[in-house]
Amino acid sequence: MVIYGRRPVYEYLRAGGRPKVIYLQKGIRPEDDLLELMAGHRTVLVTSKELNRLTSVRDHQGVAADIGEFKTYDRKRIINVSLKTDRPVLVVDRVQDVRNLGALIRSAEAFGFAGVIVPP
Repeated sequence: MVIYGRRPVYEYLRAGGRPKVIYLQKGIRPEDDLLELMAGHRTVLVTSKELNRLTSVRDHQGVAADIGEFKTYDRKRIINVSLKTDRPVLVVDRVQDVRNLGALIRSAEAFGFAGVIVPP
């Protein structure tokens, strides 16, 4: 899975994520805080065209990261965690904008939900 944008990549790294590779567009100078977090991670310089192809978008802000497989859990496991910890579960259906889904997932994380269930 490839994530893109300065803030998403920054937050992923800040949370301790270990990307397979970080893609940085030639000629782009990320903010110092992002550069600090990128240190020690494999970084590859690519053209804007290559980054467009890797992310399937043009608004990637010149940075992307391949984070490998997205970790998922069986819904029964999420429900069991919810029952054991008395934390709520967010069930999402028919969200059409991936940014809205991202906002819902981030909100669930911030409020301490046991997990998010999303249909395939």
